[in-house]
Amino acid sequence: MAVFRLISSAINKIFAFLFVLTILAAHTYQRKFCTKFDFDNLYITGYFRRIDARRRKAGKRTLLPLKKAEENEIIYPSRMKLMSHEKQKLTKGLIMVFGQIVFALVVFFLDYLLFESLDIIRRHSEVTTIMKGHHQLSVKVLGKGALARIMDNLFRSLKNQEHTLHHVSTNKRCLPHPTELDPWYLWLVLGIYIAQIGLYYMEAYALRLRRVIASFFYRRRAKKRTLYLYNEFMRKRVGFLTHMRKKIRRLVREKKLSIETALPTILRYKFPLLFGWLKWFGLGKKQCLICDDKENKLTHHCPGCRYVYCRQCWRDLKKACYYCNPADTSEDTQTSDKSSSSEED
Repeated sequence: MAVFRLISSAINKIFAFLFVLTILAAHTYQRKFCTKFDFDNLYITGYFRRIDARRRKAGKRTLLPLKKAEENEIIYPSRMKLMSHEKQKLTKGLIMVFGQIVFALVVFFLDYLLFESLDIIRRHSEVTTIMKGHHQLSVKVLGKGALARIMDNLFRSLKNQEHTLHHVSTNKRCLPHPTELDPWYLWLVLGIYIAQIGLYYMEAYALRLRRVIASFFYRRRAKKRTLYLYNEFMRKRVGFLTHMRKKIRRLVREKKLSIETALPTILRYKFPLLFGWLKWFGLGKKQCLICDDKENKLTHHCPGCRYVYCRQCWRDLKKACYYCNPADTSEDTQTSDKSSSSEED
């Protein structure tokens, strides 16, 4: 009972400590949520979509759908798919768990080797010695004198003595008697690790709930954070597209512009009748010259060259192909709606 009370007391103290840590973590998250715009601000919320829809209706630059490179920096709360940094956390946790699983399997394997070794000793090292014999003692006194009679009386009890020997000696009690580990323990340990992997996977979704709870209690702050995120992504996109346009313009002037084309893409465009079906599997698609987005129904195919542009980039370029019309582009052509590249609440 004393041991049970000691264990129970230790468990209660551990849970109390974890409860205090949870309260401190929640307070820290609430404080950073209300003071730092860039803290845990990676979510495409309903308000984010409404901002984008409002800008689209006004004919301004929009963000959605996101570019391929931007997808890794954002989280869709309603999607089951884990985003890039969530996968990084999950990968770190899985590496730790798999290391523990390997260690546990090594321990189980060593236990099995030890059991087999001791069992072999038990089965093949037993030695049993059996000693059997028959002893018969006979005393004869020759003579008829007084001394002979005395000796005969003295050894009369020893006459015709018989003794049978049967002794068994064995080392069985000295041999090891190993007990094989119940396979149930192996499945128990593996089950615990599988549950741990599941908890690591569910952690990403649980962490998303922090923002949902904080946004419920601090709605105005949540809107300002979403507006900040939208403007930050808009500035990054404008800067990136401006950089890419300058780079491509320079390559065109130097006649060094080239794009690596995958074999499925070559086959699809060289032999459309034979390999046109590749597009249904997401293969053989060209990429936007500016942002590397894969072609879709809205992609513009320049009739004068082999390059393609996504809808947004084609509009930013004022529908002028950089490869076909390098002279028509100027350094100040950065964005078609620079004055409206940010959104206000």
